[in-house]
Order: sequence, then C-alpha cells, then structure tokens
Amino acid sequence: MESGRRKIIVADESHAFVMNMSILLKRMGFSVIPAENSEEVIRLMKIMHADLAMLDATLQDDEGFAVLRRIRKGFWTRKLPVIMFIPRENATRYLEQCEEFGATGHLMKPVNIIELHEVLQECLFVPKGITRRFMRTEYRDRIELSIGDQALEAYTVSLSEGGIYIRTSEPLPEGTRVSLNLPIREDRSLAVRGTVLYTKGLFGDIMKLPPGMAIGFENISPEDIRRLRCHIQERLACDLTESSGEKVIEIDMEDEDACNQERT
Repeated sequence: MESGRRKIIVADESHAFVMNMSILLKRMGFSVIPAENSEEVIRLMKIMHADLAMLDATLQDDEGFAVLRRIRKGFWTRKLPVIMFIPRENATRYLEQCEEFGATGHLMKPVNIIELHEVLQECLFVPKGITRRFMRTEYRDRIELSIGDQALEAYTVSLSEGGIYIRTSEPLPEGTRVSLNLPIREDRSLAVRGTVLYTKGLFGDIMKLPPGMAIGFENISPEDIRRLRCHIQERLACDLTESSGEKVIEIDMEDEDACNQERT
C-alpha cells in the first residue's frame, strides 16, 4: 500500500468491474482495496482505515445498501464517504435508496471518467480544504522545451489539464517562462507555454516525487484544452474501455469527439 495515498475500497458483483475500476483509480493516484462481497467490505473497514468506499448498489441482491446502513450505524465509520455505483436501469429506485440510507453520492454505470474525477474531489479533497481542479495521469515521456533560444529535452512524471511535472536534477528557477511541445499522438504534438510554479530538490524531504519542477500551463485555447483532456482520459482508461467484456468506463462524450477528430 503506497504511503500517503488515499485508500478506497471498491466492491462490485462483477469481477471485471472491480478490476478495471481499481486499475483506473490507481492510475489516478489512489490506493485501492478490492472487496469481493458485502462481508469482505465490512471486514476491510475494520482493519484498513479507508478514506472512501465505492459500492455496487446491486451487490448480492441489493446488499450494497445493507452495507451502507451498517457503515452509517458504525461509530468509527458513520462519517465515511460512500459512493454507490448505480445501474441505469431502474435508476430512480436506487437513487431514492441512496438518499434514504445516506450515500454521499452516486455514479451511473458505465462510469464517466470526468464524473468520477469530480466525485473524488468532493469526497476526498474539498472537505480538507484541498482543491485539485484538474484530472491528472502518470505521463512517462520525453518532451521538448525551450527557454528563449535554448532548446532542451526532458522526461516527464505526470500531466494534467493545468500543467506538467518534469523530472530533472537541475530545475529552472521558479517564475521561468518556458515553451513545451507535448506528444499527444504518435504523429501529433501540442505546443503550449507555461511558467515554473515550484521546484523539488533531491535532498531534505521524503521522496514522494523525484527531483524536478512543476510547470503551469498558460493561455491554452478551449480547443487545445479539449485535446489535452481527451489525451489524459485515453492515457488513464483507453485500454480499460476496450479490453473489458462489459462496458465499465466511458470517456466523456464531448472529449470523445475531440479524440475522434485527432484520430482522423
């Protein structure tokens, strides 16, 4: 279990759903604890000190709501955020139960990545006064950047709509303006400008991030933001949407249009 990462219990009748959702959440930066059934959820609650539970509403013939009731009655778990996965069929009935039994929120199946991101922000970050507006993904790639007439190559760690983290033992000073060329497809790249927001050295702190610098993007057009968001979603989930026998995850439709345009 990665130290410092928020822990999420995921339970669903479908093993394919649990597997793919767990992979996606891990890629989004969380530690995931898969649970096979309702009793396993309760057992894990007692020993893992999870930050969030995500439960299938139809788990073992609607046992998902029985688990939710037990969580809300528990002294140590009653304030735990709980998100219910809801089937689109008969959704109204399940939504009424979510409200009746105190679910923190819900997500319709198949799960939209943007909606998932927003729910995670509301449950895990906003209550602690932390704002992470942008969805992010691991981004292990080599990019080109330039400072004036000086051209450099660098390796990246993570990417969001708002910026990028670059691994380097010699970060640029904070406030430095840079231009970057981000590969978003095999034959295409995205040219953006940004500013070094902060740097991290090798010594003097726990290595949660490698030495490097965070660059915030500036003045990106709405069209390029859509391309970037599409690319992030594809990095997170393209193989998951295509490999599963059932449709577990879907890319936001507006961004899917941008993805399709990029492919043509």
